[in-house]
Amino acid sequence: MLKMLLKGVPVNYPPDISLNLIYENPFFFNDRIPSNHSLNFVLPPTNHNLKLFNRPDRMNSFNSFKEYDGFEIYFGTVRILSGVLVVQEFERDIKCFFRGSVITDGMRSPLFQLPMTYYGFGTDTSSNNLFSPDFWASGYRELIQPTLFNNSDFCAPVMRIAGEPWPYLNNPNEIPKSAGNFATLKQYINFFNAREEQYVLFGSSSPVHTVVFPFPRARYIFEAFFDGRLDVNPFASGELQKIVLSSTYHPRYNESLLSIRRGILLDGYSSGGEAPDNFFYLNSFLPSLPGNELVRELLKLVAATMFPSGNGFRIRTNADILADTDVVNWDAKRINRLAISKREGQSYAYGYGQATPGIEEFDGVEVDSVLELFNYQVPSEGEIDVYVRDTKELWTKRLREKADPADPQRFLFELKGSGLGAAPSEDAGGFDMKPNLEPVRMGIHEYWHEDSNSNGIELGSWYVPEFTGNRLTRPERPQIGLFHGARESFSTLTGSQSSPNLYPLMTPHNYDAHGNRLGDLSLEWEGPDGLLANFHSAYRDYIAAEKRFIRGLFLLNALDLKNMNLSRKVYLRGMNFFIERINITIRQKKIEPAQVDLVQADL
Repeated sequence: MLKMLLKGVPVNYPPDISLNLIYENPFFFNDRIPSNHSLNFVLPPTNHNLKLFNRPDRMNSFNSFKEYDGFEIYFGTVRILSGVLVVQEFERDIKCFFRGSVITDGMRSPLFQLPMTYYGFGTDTSSNNLFSPDFWASGYRELIQPTLFNNSDFCAPVMRIAGEPWPYLNNPNEIPKSAGNFATLKQYINFFNAREEQYVLFGSSSPVHTVVFPFPRARYIFEAFFDGRLDVNPFASGELQKIVLSSTYHPRYNESLLSIRRGILLDGYSSGGEAPDNFFYLNSFLPSLPGNELVRELLKLVAATMFPSGNGFRIRTNADILADTDVVNWDAKRINRLAISKREGQSYAYGYGQATPGIEEFDGVEVDSVLELFNYQVPSEGEIDVYVRDTKELWTKRLREKADPADPQRFLFELKGSGLGAAPSEDAGGFDMKPNLEPVRMGIHEYWHEDSNSNGIELGSWYVPEFTGNRLTRPERPQIGLFHGARESFSTLTGSQSSPNLYPLMTPHNYDAHGNRLGDLSLEWEGPDGLLANFHSAYRDYIAAEKRFIRGLFLLNALDLKNMNLSRKVYLRGMNFFIERINITIRQKKIEPAQVDLVQADL
């Protein structure tokens, strides 16, 4: 007997109901995350139903037409599916449909509206010292500093604002002698005091904190998005826990942060009675991309598939799904002759949906590391193109003009292209697995320390990602990169704790500037450490191969539907298949035979 409940309350349905359920296997989809769902059906306008659905029959019933969470479908005592019932329309009946294991409307919200962690620091102003526990801001400093080394929910890697000159110079090629703190705000996101290995800037009388934009880890985004409804987070272990998203916006960013707020960028401040706490929410800094779209693109990045699982979700890599030897035998469930045909293979389009400048044929100087590029001698004509093998980057290094002939030589570095994207292909169609994401773009820039008592500004150089944009304009989508913790710069400033100086590094690949290999994962597509080799190759081969396609009628009972695992292979007549689609009708007292589409699994 069919039974439908809304948060435990029975729903009245007509005796001739025909509930048509559709299961679609997300393993075969590259453009959306499907869920089990029904076609439209109607419920009778009984007083019970009208009250249950907030009186959709009335003119002021606008709030009746929505998702109703906690909807369950039973056959006998077996709960087949759970999810939401979407009430669409009322005329003579209540028109609705079911959607299972749902991506809710809330999960479709922009990233900056997803509920995320609240960080509060209290209001204590017994001290004015950033290093004193009697000053609320010391709690902020103690939150940010350890992100250099721990696997916290966010990190604060250095990012250069592209094209931003040093403030207050008449000639942009002058060697700066002052305004070091203000320059950190103008030229950088998350500037790091590398000489002293901290985010607190220069000056001893009343030191200020660097202005921090927290970069969340992909692992944390998945935790916030699924809110406990995910069995295993793929970004919580191994190399994938290094993936972070850029945050480059905050509505309260301004150039008075150092003088008024000690460099601490928050959502609310307790001073002047503005707020009861000094606090920020992590989502305040994030782009406007809907959460479900970011999840979809990150799953495409690593060739993984999300499946409904009870009231939650399971994520498995496509390579694991293909390699799995666990099968369920369906020979006894077949009730008619099978229609057998051939499914043509498809070309597999990979790379990044956002443009990443590549490298054309290059015949010139090649070096192993970015450090060798940094030290490479520029010829007399003033510039040279250099290809770096470790990072697969092509650079132009040129001599910078001097404001004073007596000044020491300084250099400019321009990234011309990289090997992050896919190799050029004439086939633009096919099965599109290009995530609509953009990896960070690297640059080589100057950093500094300012000592007003003696040496003034002392410059060094480091290898950091660049940002082009406005920190007061919320971007549509983030950039992605790998966070490698504290790594070596090119320089050692006077009085430094480490030689060379250390700084928080984010890159799109697995090498630092000194040629040190930082793990087995790069965000480039090709090469032994790339996304293709690490995640996509088995799935690409499967999509490209010809496969048998079978359609037939199968007798499935309530337990079969309850335990349906679309990542599991089906054994049929000596071969293994994946379920691509199930179309099944449930009536008041009967489950009709299901029409099932199957695709050959083992090639």
